Amino acid sequence: MMATAYITCLLLYGAMMGHLTRLILGRARAQPGCPAAWRGDLPGAGGAWAGSGLGAFHRLRAHGRKAPILSRDPRAAPMSLSQRLWRRRCEVSCVLAFLAAFPGLPAERLVSGLLFSWFLLTLSWIDYHTLRLPDRITLPFLLLGIACSLISSAWHGAPGQPIGEGYAMVPAHDSLLGALCGGGGLWLLNGLFGWLKGYAGLGGGDIKLLAGLGAWLGWQVLPLLCAGAALTGLAWWLLRRAADKEIPFGPCLSLAGWMIYIGP
Repeated sequence: MMATAYITCLLLYGAMMGHLTRLILGRARAQPGCPAAWRGDLPGAGGAWAGSGLGAFHRLRAHGRKAPILSRDPRAAPMSLSQRLWRRRCEVSCVLAFLAAFPGLPAERLVSGLLFSWFLLTLSWIDYHTLRLPDRITLPFLLLGIACSLISSAWHGAPGQPIGEGYAMVPAHDSLLGALCGGGGLWLLNGLFGWLKGYAGLGGGDIKLLAGLGAWLGWQVLPLLCAGAALTGLAWWLLRRAADKEIPFGPCLSLAGWMIYIGP
C-alpha cells in the first residue's frame, strides 16, 4: 500500500511539474527574436497557434484553461496515440523521468534528485525548441547545486561523510570547484574554438549548464560527463544530420549528468 501511495504521489507531482515545464517552454518560444529552431507545434497546441510574441504564450495559457479558441475540423483524421503523447510531451517526459529516478535515489536525496531532474528536463526542452538556455533557469540551477552542498556539509559534519546506504554527499569545496572547472573550462575551450574557427561552437547557456552540473556532481565526474555528452551529441548528429543544422547541446549535457546522478 505504501509503495502504491508513493507511486501515485510521484505520478501526480510529475504531471504538475511537467505542466509547469510546458508553460515555461511556451513562454520561451513566444519571446521576440526566438531562433527558428522549429521542432513541432507548441506543446498542447495546434499548428495554427504557432505565432511569435507574447500573444502565443497567452493563447497557450488559455488552452491550459480549456478555452475554446480553435475548433477541430470534424473531417480531420483522429490523432494517434503517439500524436497525443507528443502534444503532452512535457508532462509525459517529466513523469517518466521521476519514475526512473525514484528507484535509483535513496530517501536522503529524493527531493533534491527530483528537483535536479526537473531542472534538466525543462532546460532540455527549451534548448531543443529554441536553441537557448535562459539564465533565469540555468543560474538558479547552479546556485541550488552549491546551496545543497553547503547545507549538506554543514548539516552532516565532515565532507564526504556517508549519509545513508549508497549515498555520499558532494562536499562543498568539490561543488565549488566543479562549478568553476566546468564553466571555466568550457568557456576557455569555446574561446579557443572561436579563435581558430572564427565563430563560437557553443552558447553561453551551455557553459552555465555545465557549471551547474559541476556544482551538483563535483569536479571529479566532469571528464565522464563531457565524454557522455559528446557521445550523445555525436549520436544525435548521425541520426538527424539531414534534419538539424544546429544541434542543441543542452539535452546532451542534461542526459549525461542525469545518468551520472541517478547511477550507482
